[in-house]
Amino acid sequence: MLQRVVMRRGLLINAHSLCLVTNIQTFKRAYPLPTQIHSKHLLGAGLYCNNTPITKRVFCTASNKNTAIPSIENITSTTKPETPIVNTKTENINVNEQPPPTCVLPNEPEKEKKVDVVPQSLPRRIIALIEMYGSLSKFRLSTFIVITSMVGYLLAPYALPFDYARFIYSTVGTSLACASANTLNQIIEVSYDAQMARTAKRTLPTGKLTITHATAFGVVTGLTGCALLATQVNLLSAALALANIIIYAFIYTPMKRITPLNTWVGAVVGAIPPMIGWTSVTNDIGVGAYALATLLFVWQIPHFLSLSWNLRGDYAKAGYKMLSNVSPTSVGPVALLWSIGLAPVPAIFSFTEITTWMFALDSLPLSLYLIYASYNFYKDNSSKNSRKFFFTTLWYLPVVMVLMIIHKIHKPKKEEKKEDVVMIQNAA
Repeated sequence: MLQRVVMRRGLLINAHSLCLVTNIQTFKRAYPLPTQIHSKHLLGAGLYCNNTPITKRVFCTASNKNTAIPSIENITSTTKPETPIVNTKTENINVNEQPPPTCVLPNEPEKEKKVDVVPQSLPRRIIALIEMYGSLSKFRLSTFIVITSMVGYLLAPYALPFDYARFIYSTVGTSLACASANTLNQIIEVSYDAQMARTAKRTLPTGKLTITHATAFGVVTGLTGCALLATQVNLLSAALALANIIIYAFIYTPMKRITPLNTWVGAVVGAIPPMIGWTSVTNDIGVGAYALATLLFVWQIPHFLSLSWNLRGDYAKAGYKMLSNVSPTSVGPVALLWSIGLAPVPAIFSFTEITTWMFALDSLPLSLYLIYASYNFYKDNSSKNSRKFFFTTLWYLPVVMVLMIIHKIHKPKKEEKKEDVVMIQNAA
């Protein structure tokens, strides 16, 4: 029996087994069969056994265990082999005498691949599931929206003592409605999110949860949130929450692929949560609710335009029709115009006696700085100016809302007349 291993271009052969090696340097001489072929001889080679790429140490064996090909280590290339060329100088070798070899992985741990799966232990499964639900709900965005609803509640005229239970029910109901709207949005856009670098790692594009699971979560949170508002707060607040879910998921979301006007429809969605907070107290859409909605609506236009500018390539790739990628030259002027329009909005709260006039004065420097940032972006719409403009809009709204609460004019929800009090006392 030939006890030699002939190494030629594309071929490694012994008497009882066959493995193909590609991209290997042609050796000028035959090697005696060693105890182990050193890895340096095959460094950079692409090893295939039974048409299977070998990416780690393997043992290639034939039917005769005594003639096993020795271990081959440190093979990292997975290049598909070219058609092997058998050297005609190889003599007395019949590769058809034995069946083709099999490749057996050794008993050593493989490197773990990063796979997004739910852990097996119960505590970890629960934590992972909560994280996935948070991703579906767009937790940070939902938190910001719920804060605006809380401000609407605190700004409304309420009777003392403060009703903490109603406040909690209003906050939780609004949170569930936001989670539902954001989840349904991601279900509809899952195929498009997979095409954008910013959203490709979300729960649905990565397959961490199924569409059925996400749909169940979105429906349950929506129904629970609206039911909670209807039974524990009032029907008006529940109706506003339901309208917000419908507008966001089934009007705004499809419009993103039709017209850049979707930005203004999305601003309507962002303007409703503070109204929910206001109506949770008053059960009436008064001037204060409209003032809050106006502030949020106008603020969202420069905020989103500054955000979308650096993402216009992603939006275009996914087929979204945003002003930043449909009409880039319009973004700067439109953002500046709406920033200027935002400046007088705080004065509405002072005119309507929701806040003192100090609020209008304190918010003026903030509005002027926002206009300044918008003007810089208008002159030079670079990525740097866009980011500065975006972060300016990001801190502008929370600071304005804090000032709004500080300068609120405290008055009861309903002022009792002295005559009514006297009549009640006489009747008693």
